[in-house]
Amino acid sequence: MNSALENIYKHFNIDDKIVDIYAFGSGHIHDTFKAIGQKNNYILQRINQHVFKDVDGLTQNIVKVSDYLFKKGLPAPMQHLTPVPLIGLGYVYFGTERHAWRMFNFIEGSKTFDKVSNREIALEGGKAYGSFLKALRGFPATHLVETIPGFHDIGFRLNQFLKAIENDVCYRIEFVPKEIELIFDRAEEMRKLEPLIRKGLIPRRVTHNDTKVNNLLFDENDRAICVIDLDTLMPGYAIFDFGDAIRTFANLGEEDDKKLNKVGLSMENYAAFTQGFLDETKSMLTNDELANLAFAAKYITYEQSLRFLIDYIEGDRYYKVSYPEHNLVRARAQMKLLKSMEDHFDEMHRLVRAFS
Repeated sequence: MNSALENIYKHFNIDDKIVDIYAFGSGHIHDTFKAIGQKNNYILQRINQHVFKDVDGLTQNIVKVSDYLFKKGLPAPMQHLTPVPLIGLGYVYFGTERHAWRMFNFIEGSKTFDKVSNREIALEGGKAYGSFLKALRGFPATHLVETIPGFHDIGFRLNQFLKAIENDVCYRIEFVPKEIELIFDRAEEMRKLEPLIRKGLIPRRVTHNDTKVNNLLFDENDRAICVIDLDTLMPGYAIFDFGDAIRTFANLGEEDDKKLNKVGLSMENYAAFTQGFLDETKSMLTNDELANLAFAAKYITYEQSLRFLIDYIEGDRYYKVSYPEHNLVRARAQMKLLKSMEDHFDEMHRLVRAFS
């Protein structure tokens, strides 16, 4: 077992002996390990402090919401993620080079999916993320900090994009003229939500903000049982949680698919996720939220295309990559998905109305 990792876990308040630790999961941001104990298992993570600069704020968000959900209770079979405290005070251990480490209890019998293989998983996902939003509707958004300011602010992202193009620090602009054109062609449309948000017609809520399929745990019967990866849990907008989920729950291809002919919107999975999500949330959503739910899927897919493209231009500083063009491949796959959503948009909007 890695002696450095062994030294780290010993700072957490667990009445257990760890016998093995190994790399775990497929996340883009943090370094994640599964710790095997004699009694229980745990998740040990090194927080990416380049992405999450306010580690204390991030941690307090998770602790506050975890405590709230523990007291409130979640409908079966849903569970909530439990952070493990340090020996002493706090939940984060700062190790060598001030690396920030945290631990969670591992939910036994759980699994994740990187791809949605059938409508039942999409339906479960919609119900799970919808029930998570509904469970937190009584928690004041003002009690949480923004772990990443401007996270789903398209104006902020477009300004980042302009700076990335202007600086061109890695001399990559010449390789992406079509991708840049697509971003600029849709920029005005994507800013149409800004006045609704400013006027409060789309209200600020406590939201997850990273509702991918692999941020849900499922049991052996493929029932969703826990929402995980709460780092972006902060004040946000419910429609963006819906829109972000559609990117993975209803994508026929992979998020980083090199074969763009495989990428497109599965209307079957879109319908299933929408049904599950609205079964849980339609009573709490405003008319303006419902009217813009389908558009939010386009918005977030556009935003994610933009973020991948920015990271490619700037030299892959945010997302982990497996090869030099990985972020460009991701951006192109998201752009193909966006075009598919544009082709199916009328039907997407009709389904929202049908399930509302």
